[in-house]
Amino acid sequence: NFITIDEEIKTSSHYTINKHIMRRPKILLPDNQLIPAIWIDNKNSVIGFADKSFCHVFDISEIVSITIQNVLPAKGGGYSCLELTIRGESVNYEVYMGACHIFDLYKKKIEELTGLEVIMAPEYYNC
Repeated sequence: NFITIDEEIKTSSHYTINKHIMRRPKILLPDNQLIPAIWIDNKNSVIGFADKSFCHVFDISEIVSITIQNVLPAKGGGYSCLELTIRGESVNYEVYMGACHIFDLYKKKIEELTGLEVIMAPEYYNC
């Protein structure tokens, strides 16, 4: 089960300091499409968030909710983040970053795929 995100988004590539980050699997989507995707592997109880080169992989049971945070342009440029609330952690974990409001259109698809609530965090200006 997966959804693709047909937008220019990025994920962190610091795999040497983060156990959740790894190179994107060579065969992830049909026809080996190199587009960002969120997938669920029910057999192994994991969820993954991939850009064109890297991905974040978590046990599904670790994730409490998903948040879309839009930061509006002001002194700095605007952007949007897709963040995870991880069980037992006090700070959200950022899995994707893209242009402001880029993830808004994918909210319902992400909820349907994951069965998790996707929270729209209050917007603020990048001052």
